[in-house]
Amino acid sequence: MNTTEWTPRIATAHRYLDAQYSLMAAATGEASIEETLRRLDDVRRARVAFNSLPPSEFIKNGDFSPSEVTDAVEFLEITLKAQQNDSLVLRWLQSAEWPSEVAEFERSSGLDIDPNYDIFIVGGASSEILLSQLQDRQFARLIKSNDILRDDDRNQVDEVKFRTAMKALPDIDTVRPNRVHYISKDISEDIRGRQLKTIKERMLLYYVSQNTNVLFAPIWTPNVLKNLPKISAHGKKLLDLGCAGEGSTAVVIGAGPSLDTLLPRIAAIKEQVIIICAFKALKAVTAAGIDPDFVICLDPKQKIRHLEGVDLSRVGAFVIEAASNAELVSTISGCPLIPFVASPIPLELIRSFGNIDIPVVMTGGSAVHGAIQTAIVLGCQKIYLAGTDFGFPNNRLYADRAGTGDTFTVSADGLSYDRQPLDSHQRGGELFPTQANSGKIIGASAEMIQFREWVQERIKKCNKDNEGIYFFNLCEEGAVIDGAPYVETIESPEESRERKQRVRAKIQALASVSTLKKELFRRRFSIRAERVKEMVDICDSILEKNSKNQDWTRDMQIMIKQAKKCLEISTMINDSLVRLQDYTQRVKSVGRVEADNLLVKLVSDTKVASKRISDVYDDILSSWAATRRSPTN
Repeated sequence: MNTTEWTPRIATAHRYLDAQYSLMAAATGEASIEETLRRLDDVRRARVAFNSLPPSEFIKNGDFSPSEVTDAVEFLEITLKAQQNDSLVLRWLQSAEWPSEVAEFERSSGLDIDPNYDIFIVGGASSEILLSQLQDRQFARLIKSNDILRDDDRNQVDEVKFRTAMKALPDIDTVRPNRVHYISKDISEDIRGRQLKTIKERMLLYYVSQNTNVLFAPIWTPNVLKNLPKISAHGKKLLDLGCAGEGSTAVVIGAGPSLDTLLPRIAAIKEQVIIICAFKALKAVTAAGIDPDFVICLDPKQKIRHLEGVDLSRVGAFVIEAASNAELVSTISGCPLIPFVASPIPLELIRSFGNIDIPVVMTGGSAVHGAIQTAIVLGCQKIYLAGTDFGFPNNRLYADRAGTGDTFTVSADGLSYDRQPLDSHQRGGELFPTQANSGKIIGASAEMIQFREWVQERIKKCNKDNEGIYFFNLCEEGAVIDGAPYVETIESPEESRERKQRVRAKIQALASVSTLKKELFRRRFSIRAERVKEMVDICDSILEKNSKNQDWTRDMQIMIKQAKKCLEISTMINDSLVRLQDYTQRVKSVGRVEADNLLVKLVSDTKVASKRISDVYDDILSSWAATRRSPTN
């Protein structure tokens, strides 16, 4: 039988149509309520698969056969029937007699439910009955509200309990829910609305980290490869700083607006405290006459413009994430370079080269977090937070001279924001009211809220482990940080000068992160470059055979085998793999033609990624070759 791109689409549409007819038979016959509900859920699942079908390539291709035209017409006819049936089903849903526990939920939700991948919060006194019913109907992602809400405030989510409940759900990190539903019989609409709002906010924060991995993976990999030669040759060990500043006082500096009023206070005692600042705050800090002991670089998109006019010899050390912007890393000179990794993606790649000892420092996505971790490694007893507003006081994003070039606007109603970083992509969204130390309410983005909560969790851990570390918040206009009380002054004894000097001396004595000899390192680099070139050739072979309707099954097996040798490529196509898995999970049954189309798209993405990485390797190898030919060598 001839197959076209329409064959699996028609099969998916038929499953949807058959599910509708099966439900109609149950609704008009003598089926039990339980059986009718199960068939309704079958319609919902089939509808999800049908709506998940990607746009057709039919019109785009232009050149199509008579069988493709016939199949396209058949698919359109089935689609029209399904849409007509949808209207009938929705009208029936509103008038049908449902069990009291789920009546409101069924009528309000209609067909817009994915029993497999949506999340269903079950609350109220009838929650156990509801859970049992939904489990019988094979709803996959069920959470009891009592299992995620705080005991002392039922309108707030308990961070630890929420993450535990989420991790227990099937495929939660690979297939995201389209919707979050709240089902209850005996909780008022007002309370349910407030609880659902806070749960959805928490859900948004849950995926911030995953969004970061998907967004930055194609940037991290080229940056790591470009930075590795310098890191291997000049990088120093962060963990060798352990306890170098034991008993000292640290000031962690972010780039928030409150920094404007705090810099004079910090400058007055700069010789008595260890200064650890986020990269975007560097220009503001040095302009105030403060020489930072450590500058934390994390964002892989931040450019060298934040270094303009800064005397790097005044900086004690740059603590850089290994995937930081490569141009920035190459520019840093005259002061030690201390690398770390904040994600498993660059870590795996670096370890694959061998003999390069770089620690993992979990940062939660913020340079401020990296600064706090550095202060803890040093053994600081008191940590003061400055410019760490975790919100937008007076609708401002940065302090003067910090984050230059970024624009930030708040809507007239104060409910949303728009942000356009000069170094990154535009982003915006809802502003959430947040309590400031001044007693005012400031707006905060979901990202800022997550950053603040990371700090709060780190403070809790310090307290739980009795680490003897005390946190203080200097930001009067910034957000309240649990565990870091607001204070106006920095207390640091005179003897702290000696402790600061010991830290500076320790920086200079740090050991190298790499034991690899230069020639061995370069040889490994060359081997990996050749593997990536081979991957480009394999992808080309598959794409060429596909264009000629030749069998490429064997080539695909070779590609899979080669991919295991090329960690650089798997990290680059992470986004494509996530989207492919999400699609195939929702649609479930994918026909041979459509499966081939999906694989060809993956091969095409892999070729693009491989070519990009191959170019990175070529540039590095060429620069080494030019160095060898230089008369000075």
